[in-house]
Amino acid sequence: MNRYTTHRTMNKNLLNLAILAALVGVSGNVIAYDNTVNLNVTGNSETVTIDQTSSNNDTINYTLGGGYGANNNNADTISQQNSSYDTATVIQGNNSGGTADFNQATIDQQYSDHNNATINQGANAYSSAHTNSASIDQEHSNYNTATINQAASNGATVANSTASIDQSYSTNTNSSATINQGVSGSFSQYDSASIIQHGSTATNTATINQGTWGYPDNNNSASIDQSNSGNETATITQNGVGNSATISQPGSANSSNLAQGGNANTAQVTQGGNSSSATTVQNGDGGSLTISQYAQYDAATVNQNSGNNNQASITQGALSAGGWNSATITQNGDYSKAGITQNGETNKASVTQDGASGSTALNTALIDQGNQWASYNNTASIEQNGSGNYGYIEQNGNGNNADINQTGVGNSADIHQLSNGNTATIAQNGVNNSITIHQ
Repeated sequence: MNRYTTHRTMNKNLLNLAILAALVGVSGNVIAYDNTVNLNVTGNSETVTIDQTSSNNDTINYTLGGGYGANNNNADTISQQNSSYDTATVIQGNNSGGTADFNQATIDQQYSDHNNATINQGANAYSSAHTNSASIDQEHSNYNTATINQAASNGATVANSTASIDQSYSTNTNSSATINQGVSGSFSQYDSASIIQHGSTATNTATINQGTWGYPDNNNSASIDQSNSGNETATITQNGVGNSATISQPGSANSSNLAQGGNANTAQVTQGGNSSSATTVQNGDGGSLTISQYAQYDAATVNQNSGNNNQASITQGALSAGGWNSATITQNGDYSKAGITQNGETNKASVTQDGASGSTALNTALIDQGNQWASYNNTASIEQNGSGNYGYIEQNGNGNNADINQTGVGNSADIHQLSNGNTATIAQNGVNNSITIHQ
């Protein structure tokens, strides 16, 4: 063994002794309360494991890196299971202008309450954080907070990295989970983020940010799964090209907020219970957005602003008759398509399409109310400005109201109403337009 190898081996042995001394008393018994570990390490290919299982009010502060050096290929694991009021912080790449690549960080706080876990990878300005993985596990736990930051400082970059938080199977939770990838003036691409909060019976909050504050993040994916009883909040923000986002909320009284800025982004929101709301925004060209709500008293809003060739679809009451739902789609641009399908009674559907100034719009709007089940007292409206647009409303049931308003040249309006006591209104301003009404 050469001198360099011997020196590194002694350092690792001293490191293990330092961690052990922080956790074990003079008698050799594990100290159960109010323990603190402060650990600073610089280098590559280090492995650190810290265990504070079955202990309360403990704190772990672990920092890897400093200065402008490289801190790569490290693996760090912290365990605070069966504990309460614990705090764990892992920082990998605490080096301004340096690298923190190919690192792994894991915090395990299962079966624990009132804990706080934070992982930062490439957290300082102009640092690099590539091909890293970060995970926080807080299953079967309540009132916990989990945060993962990957390249979250000015000028930092993150790529090919993964971040995951699992807060499933909680009973009295009110936990929160946040993942930031490429925010605060940093860059992100080919990253993935996922938050799972299913199987719980109380209120959780989940937030994913990828490339906010006007800086692009490209080809990233974000998903939030809140398969709980209800009262959940999910937020995803993405800024860039080719991103995808998925939100699943089968429970009741849930809220989702999704915003994507850039081109060729896709998003899907699914809500299965009553009194839920989904608000989505896409800015750019070639976006695709789908909202599915399977119950009653739900609200869905889609805004696709300042872009062309966008598609938006809202389905409400798909698995049952549903009712008392509202759906709104607004598209500003050309060659876009909007579709709303509603089943049940007393629903409201609205589509507004404004073509780009001075151009041919060629937009399509379709509203279908009561196709699977007869619907009553529904309201549908389409407003289109521009040329070459097509608006179609179909209503099956009694006492429905349909309204199409078109301004421009070469537009077509079509209303089909089946059954009794329905009202159809079409207004067109322009030339070479066509009208069809079937009752």
